[in-house]
Amino acid sequence: MSTIKSSAEDLTLNADGSGNDVIIQSDGSTKAIVTAEGNVGIGITPAYKLHVSGALSRFHRSHSTTTSALAVLDVHAESTGAMADGFGPQIRFISEDSGDVENTAATLNVIRDGADTAAAFVFNAGASETVRMPSSGGITFNGDTSSSNALNDYEVGTFTPTINASSVSYNTQIGRYTKIGNRVFIDIYINISSISTTSSYSIILGLPFASSATYYPALTTKVNGFAWGGSATMLTFQVQPSATSIGAAGAYNNGGFNDVNANGLSAGDWIAVSGSYTV
Repeated sequence: MSTIKSSAEDLTLNADGSGNDVIIQSDGSTKAIVTAEGNVGIGITPAYKLHVSGALSRFHRSHSTTTSALAVLDVHAESTGAMADGFGPQIRFISEDSGDVENTAATLNVIRDGADTAAAFVFNAGASETVRMPSSGGITFNGDTSSSNALNDYEVGTFTPTINASSVSYNTQIGRYTKIGNRVFIDIYINISSISTTSSYSIILGLPFASSATYYPALTTKVNGFAWGGSATMLTFQVQPSATSIGAAGAYNNGGFNDVNANGLSAGDWIAVSGSYTV
């Protein structure tokens, strides 16, 4: 016989007998079930420990804090042994067709990554890893777990390029960049209004990030003016190593390239360069 029993502290609902469920109804309609196996269903006969069906579910918590994250839901995975890398809770996103066939479309895994207090976020599409966010930072793709391959930065911005001279004024100064990982893409345009004599080999200053130590990347170059050499000459600008500056190299009559200083720049000259460099 099923019973309802109350005491000063507890209310006990008991479905007596083996295999019997506790069913909660409203106006003859079942709203919730606690099965004999201990599964709880709301709006459905449960196949899992907690099984909810119906309209959108919401987890809600109210608190007076306004300046920090508020814990609303804990997802807890417990190991009976010592945790190793790769262990952690998983959230599955499942689609089901009219034939009651369930398909795991994606999973979100939060797994141990080097220490018990360090976690990697791993996103799977079906059974295949597509994106990983390691505890060391950055993003890796398509099953790559090496932190050295992680895309660790994406940034878009502007900067103000200048000519390395003691006195210079400008008609126009434009500097734009996009940084993807350790690669910086730049576009520069400088139009000179007036300039004092200068012999610096660091011609353009003000790059947004210092370059790597051993690389001289050549930049796509277009200049107007800049009387640095004679006829049949070639000129290219290049990012200087371990610096935020750009120098130039030129060749006379198709000969070898040599460094060029800024002495040939005059009022009305302009310089346009585009390209990329490594940081």
